[in-house]
Amino acid sequence: MTSGPFSGAVVAGGASRRMGTDKAFLELDGQPLVVRITGALVAAGSEDVFVVGGAGHRLAALGLRCVPDRWPGEGPLGALITALAAARYEAVVVLAADLAVPDPTAVGALVAASRASSPVVVPRSSGRAEVLQAAYRRSLFEDLVRVFQLGERSIVRALARLDIVPVEVSVAPSIDLDTPEDLAAYLAGRAPEASRRPWVN
Repeated sequence: MTSGPFSGAVVAGGASRRMGTDKAFLELDGQPLVVRITGALVAAGSEDVFVVGGAGHRLAALGLRCVPDRWPGEGPLGALITALAAARYEAVVVLAADLAVPDPTAVGALVAASRASSPVVVPRSSGRAEVLQAAYRRSLFEDLVRVFQLGERSIVRALARLDIVPVEVSVAPSIDLDTPEDLAAYLAGRAPEASRRPWVN
């Protein structure tokens, strides 16, 4: 679906405290979310798909390639850096493990825009840049490590410190499921509360 190779990483190392269970293994239509998400990356054309962090033995049992988070429990920036280090290709799509409806077409649009314009490409939802549904260039690795070593843990703030303004693409981001209420709302056909919460990653 895309014009060249790219890597796809699913970030699964969050504590899932608000959900109360590991979100990567929540089932929709009989499939764990992490399988739906990796499947969308494959459908978009990625030949290098892996999961960062999370329950490695359970992920491996699903036939998924697992990459341990270099800094487990220290937030999304460390997981992003881990993904860039593990990726085989310059274009890397990074998706959170709690996405309900990952879209291969949206993934392809992110990759195409990343190659054409910017080291970071994101969709936007409710005024926020969805940095865990985004495309990054692997060449950002060293700069992000430097900011991480200065104590930063937020992807949004790290990009700001590097004077990187993400390019936005007009694709609809997938709904993220953070709480049991979000899941119930999604299953009932309503917008989950997660889509309306203030959020920075």
